[in-house]
Amino acid sequence: MRKNSLTFFLFLLCTAFIRAQTYSDSKFSISIDLGAGSFFGHSNLSSYGVDYRGEYKNGFSGNIKASYLLDKKFQVGLKFNLFSASENYDLAKETQAADDLDLIYIAPQIGYRKLIAPNWCFDCMVGVGYMHYQSKSLYNEMERECNKGFLGANADLGLNRHLYRNLYMGASVSVMGGHTSSLKEKMKGKEETLKLDKWNRIKVLRADLMLSIKVLL
Repeated sequence: MRKNSLTFFLFLLCTAFIRAQTYSDSKFSISIDLGAGSFFGHSNLSSYGVDYRGEYKNGFSGNIKASYLLDKKFQVGLKFNLFSASENYDLAKETQAADDLDLIYIAPQIGYRKLIAPNWCFDCMVGVGYMHYQSKSLYNEMERECNKGFLGANADLGLNRHLYRNLYMGASVSVMGGHTSSLKEKMKGKEETLKLDKWNRIKVLRADLMLSIKVLL
């Protein structure tokens, strides 16, 4: 339900800005990206430790990105990303944990935008910002919440084709990373800070592949 609502909202936001505009006099742009994210390398998204890091492989990812063209090529902007995944896995014999995971990321961006052909637009952006980890799980009929904010970074590439007026559509690829050595845990009404060693720390290494809609303003 949450994913469907987000998709509908992004569609309305995008269509609201469609109007006649040429590429050369468009300073602002808004990009909407929806797709899937996959973890690689030594990623660990499980708050239960490194033994369960293989359970998280992929999930839903969505971006809202805004940018401003400083000159003919270079631009600055802001990226907001939501990643969501759910997994069930065995913690012990005949004992399962149901875990819902959300990663929220927001960061200023810098890069460039270029018209590489009459109908094709290429973007390259990088950024460093705030990543928020949140895990809600059910284990032995007990609810458990873990969350923590930490530093993250991203690099994005996008290729879009002109469709109509100032509307472009294409695809984007993003690589994102970050890690934390502690988590704030809440269970049975009690809160405590969990210190994580180098094996059990939360580590995000993720690649997103998305379909994109870009509106030039």
